Amino acid sequence: MEGEFDLLMYFPDGHPDSYYYCLKQEGEHVLYHRFIREDYESFGFGNVAASGH
Repeated sequence: MEGEFDLLMYFPDGHPDSYYYCLKQEGEHVLYHRFIREDYESFGFGNVAASGH
């Protein structure tokens, strides 16, 4: 799923939340999807530890 999103954001310590936010810019808009870690990895987006934040 390389290139699916422009940016992955998350809080490494889980505060204020433990979601993984995947952002994509489309024209003048920014779209995002919010995943729990298990879903993010099961959808094939990659290993969070390897991708950084």
